[in-house]
Amino acid sequence: MKSLIIMLIAMILLAACAGAEPIAIKSPTGEPAPPTAYALAATAPTIAAPTLTVGATTKIQTADIGVQSFDLGDATLVQADYVNESVRQMPVHLNGMIAVPPKGENLPLAVVIHGSHGSGCASEDGMTENWPCPEQEKRHFEGFAYLLEALAGQGYAAVAINANAAYVNAFGEANTPMRLPKIFDLYMEQLAEAARGENDGFGKDLTGRIDFSKLVLVGHSQGGAGVDAIMTARAGQTDPEEIASGRGLVAAAVLVAPAGASDPAAGLTAPTAVILPACDRDLRGLDGQTYYERERLKADQENLIISVLLQWANHNRFNSTLPDEELANPSVACTSDALLKSTQQREFLAEYASQFYDIVLGKGGNSAALGLDAVQPAPNELFGREVLTSLSLPSDQRLRLPLTPQGASGSAQAVNCPRTMSDAGDNKEQCRYLNISQPGAPEWLIISWNGSGGQYDAALPDGQHDLTSYQSVHLRAVVDPLSELNQPGEPQALSLRLTDGSGAVSTIPLVNEPALAYPYGTIVTYDDRPDFMIWDNNVLLSSIRVPLYRFEGVNLADIQSLALVFNQTESGTIFITDLEFLRTDQ
Repeated sequence: MKSLIIMLIAMILLAACAGAEPIAIKSPTGEPAPPTAYALAATAPTIAAPTLTVGATTKIQTADIGVQSFDLGDATLVQADYVNESVRQMPVHLNGMIAVPPKGENLPLAVVIHGSHGSGCASEDGMTENWPCPEQEKRHFEGFAYLLEALAGQGYAAVAINANAAYVNAFGEANTPMRLPKIFDLYMEQLAEAARGENDGFGKDLTGRIDFSKLVLVGHSQGGAGVDAIMTARAGQTDPEEIASGRGLVAAAVLVAPAGASDPAAGLTAPTAVILPACDRDLRGLDGQTYYERERLKADQENLIISVLLQWANHNRFNSTLPDEELANPSVACTSDALLKSTQQREFLAEYASQFYDIVLGKGGNSAALGLDAVQPAPNELFGREVLTSLSLPSDQRLRLPLTPQGASGSAQAVNCPRTMSDAGDNKEQCRYLNISQPGAPEWLIISWNGSGGQYDAALPDGQHDLTSYQSVHLRAVVDPLSELNQPGEPQALSLRLTDGSGAVSTIPLVNEPALAYPYGTIVTYDDRPDFMIWDNNVLLSSIRVPLYRFEGVNLADIQSLALVFNQTESGTIFITDLEFLRTDQ
């Protein structure tokens, strides 16, 4: 048990009131919210639950689509940073799989990149690898044939490439950020030739069939980190000739159980969805959340970023060539019986990726069905599967409110928790750094209340009291499962309150919010430290969203403060971050 605690600690460290005449905000139906300035007790309009529909693009019958292998032969990866010529020129074999619709021109191009799961080229010393080893090399790209078929069925030219050379310990150490963008370029050069009618190596006539300005990527595991590197390497490549030759920007990306972001200077240059399997036994700390947390803090963030925690999913079942991972100790919540079936995980990814790309590329689709609509409540399921989602809009569409402990009053208390334990000062214990794993290492405020009258007030910045151009309130939250102030297994609830310059208030209860559900997992204690408790599962902050049209009876042109009011339960402790207003019309 002591070894388990050491492992876990190491992982963790890595009633609207009358007032001024309200300004009408249109609801999603386009109709103004009914005026209730003189009502004694206004009832908030009912918000329709997200409708889970497929994209507007008609799906092609999969019987019309054949996924087939291709082999483009050998190429050379030049590792320019290496002086030693014997390792500088690295041989690479370009092969993979492809699926395209039977008809259509100027199709969006989707490229799928597998992770690092062993090349099959291990040497006798177990440290280096014999490269190349064409007879033994594993074909991990074949595990995404189902995804190629689904994307082609949605009208995409879909390709899965062999990325083993990026991860192999040969010709120097494995180096995904350096190698994978160059390997990717080698494939794209050949695809560009095929689109010009100059290359028939893919086994399909691709002449005039690919629109390289609509390049979308899927990266699984280490391949997700590779997508981050590819996007960074291509930043600024907007010349039409660059695009036509396959060297242009990425238009959208889906990172699936990705390895964590290691380069703080890198950046996701397009709308990106990060899918995190809640029962990941390989990347136990859900390292991929670092991409979301890195991007949302940037002052010049330009793209939509969404994080999706898929409950009961594991790391390897997205790739059909892989056995279930056996690494790390799973939470008791993640028993084998509880896990999604392999087909269920793959169906989710295929549906999510195709619809996400459709929406980003303007091909249609229902943004609410993916949790992308900032004016709709955050969903608790997508495509019939339980999820938690976090949404981050571009920085110029967000009005962030400062979170300081001084905002707590009455029976509430607040503690500021920076991103790293070393900056926490005397708050290390209260912030649960050693007891709870918070994927992505966000900063947060931990707020506790015990008894009536507790609240947390956040004042709007000077000169930014006019909210008429904003559509919703957003925050991320999660229940502290180690706090005695929370009832084990029970959700939390609270209210949001807006106060305008005249003193008028409008209060909206937050009940049955997915973010405030009690987390899955259990408390672990030890014989020699009975007072030291660890939560055996990750605890992930996720979105709460309330449209501003629901706050009736206040003047949205003169809002002074937003408050969290703890009037729904007697006591509790929650983590919060990202208290902000969102606008979606830019």
